[in-house]
Amino acid sequence: MNIRKTTLLFSLSLALFVGGLSFAGSSHASAAYNGGRIIDNNVFLNANSMNVAQIQSFLASKGSGLASRSFVLQCYGAGSQERQLYTSVGAACDQNMSAAHIIFYASRIYGINPQVIMATLQKEQSLITTGNPTSWQLNQAMGYGCPTTGNCSGNSTFSYQIDSGAWVMRYHYERANGNNNWWSPSSSWVCGTEKNFYKPNLYPRQNVRFYDGNNVLYRTHYIENAATSSFYCYTPHAYNNPQGLYGRPAFGSTGQYYSGSYNFVTSFEQWFGSTQTNTPPYAWSYEGQWAYSDAARTQPFTATPTTTPGGKIYVRVKAKNAGYQIWDRSFMNLGSSRPIDSPDTFADPTWLSNTRPAKMIEASVAPGEIGTFEFTMQSPNALGTYNEYFNVVAEGLSWLNDLGLFFTVNVNNPTPANPGNKATLNSGESITRSNNMLSPDSQSVLSIENDGNLILYSNFKNVWNTGVVGNGSNRLVMQSDGNLVYYTQNNVALWSSQTSGNTGARLVIQTDGNMVVYSSGGAALWASYTNSNPDHLSVVNTILNNSGRMYPGQTIETADRRFRLILQPDGNLVLYSPTRALWASGTDGKSVSFLAMQSDGNLVLYDRSSRPVWFSGTHSVGAMRLSIQQDGNLVLYNNTNQAFWHTSTSGAN
Repeated sequence: MNIRKTTLLFSLSLALFVGGLSFAGSSHASAAYNGGRIIDNNVFLNANSMNVAQIQSFLASKGSGLASRSFVLQCYGAGSQERQLYTSVGAACDQNMSAAHIIFYASRIYGINPQVIMATLQKEQSLITTGNPTSWQLNQAMGYGCPTTGNCSGNSTFSYQIDSGAWVMRYHYERANGNNNWWSPSSSWVCGTEKNFYKPNLYPRQNVRFYDGNNVLYRTHYIENAATSSFYCYTPHAYNNPQGLYGRPAFGSTGQYYSGSYNFVTSFEQWFGSTQTNTPPYAWSYEGQWAYSDAARTQPFTATPTTTPGGKIYVRVKAKNAGYQIWDRSFMNLGSSRPIDSPDTFADPTWLSNTRPAKMIEASVAPGEIGTFEFTMQSPNALGTYNEYFNVVAEGLSWLNDLGLFFTVNVNNPTPANPGNKATLNSGESITRSNNMLSPDSQSVLSIENDGNLILYSNFKNVWNTGVVGNGSNRLVMQSDGNLVYYTQNNVALWSSQTSGNTGARLVIQTDGNMVVYSSGGAALWASYTNSNPDHLSVVNTILNNSGRMYPGQTIETADRRFRLILQPDGNLVLYSPTRALWASGTDGKSVSFLAMQSDGNLVLYDRSSRPVWFSGTHSVGAMRLSIQQDGNLVLYNNTNQAFWHTSTSGAN
């Protein structure tokens, strides 16, 4: 048989409109029935819901005659798309096989839930609950090629019905989503224009008016998704039962009786569960966020995004579609939030408005896929630390779940370099455990730790180390031959830069965070590759994070640089306002080595013998961070922003 697929408007048979012959189920109203949301997209497309054995077992449990019947699987001609697809899933074309196999293979190659196919078999011909179906029922199993006139094609088979019915369901789904290239390209969709039974068309996310055979308007539904559009394109009638006929619930006040959509949902719900999921139509999950200093988005910030007043930051947000509706670029935006629609301080002239930074880049994003938003943030003139919140919004439909997406931005002016810091190790010089190197910006420290490791800390984090521990190492030497060597107290070399043969070379800790050995002529011979963006002279650190270390000469300060906490060379930890000292640890003269924000939550000052000389007393509370606030208070917070210790200096000046 060589019947070809067509894309005419197919519909169910007359029995589905005017009687109860095709439905064998409970007369109670389906709890899940919603005429504008017959079935959710992810349920409709769940082709993996049942395997062959499960389909066969289900048919047998319902006493279906299909459980004991076999049919020839028709795969169309050699080279056809159908034959290629059936072969790819292991189907034996042109061979007898069970009805369960035919249903299974069609569901797999077209990506349609086999439960949808079986509920349609029941809706159309009661084939799930009929023990001895007629040839006519089998050959018109899916109602494919049966228009509302009842003039069904006699040139059909069970295999052709399953194949074509599943195919046309997917075809209408794709066209409803605006995909005119699925299967074969087309310039229009048969249900994309008004018909006698509905107006204006069956595209989702709009109100559709339904008319009966006498041109009586009997129902208006807001079509929520493409799966529901596909259903109505297949069967163009909404449930209508003004007189409460055939034991079904009364529904509507005028027009002819139609029950196909109700029968489908009720059968599906009784046998397989709800046609709807708990998944909301519009929802998102976080996939990532990035901030860059350049418009091409090639130079990411390595710490808190920082800019001067009026400067720009270029950001990107990735969001996964966690709902069941497809996102379309025409209505998916990123909006300012907390509070919603608040005019944003960082609004840029390129924004859609001062509350809408960007549209989604992709034309459409299906459930489970990822959408991208890119926009520019222009900083205000006022110095400070800002937290700017954003959320995804389906314009005219819904704000999505608020995940608390925000960008922290420091707006500040660069600070001058401190020429007094020991940032260079010249030829013949060395450092020991008692004298660290400190970069001109005071953000990077090279230190020999008590455990023997040589570590470069940048912005209070370990960014490079030799990995040498417990070997009695005690000095780093910039040798006259150009080699940078780490020695034990017994003059055993543990690590080197392997740059010998370069007389007069020197080691420099730069303001970009990189540590470099330069030749006497200025050529880079070795580097730690720990560059920071932006330059550390432009960065302001407002937080000492969990496991961070601060060394003498280093500070944390507010973005406007009004308040700063400094570990002074004399060992005292002091909080300053613009005019005076607000708080101090009282450890001057204690030979302090460093301040540690320990993983147990305790903030501790250690001397060079690793003895604590001051601590906050917040041990055993878990990870903490030390934050200097715009109000002048110095506070220890845990991960849920609960304060455990502070200097009681808020509002100071």
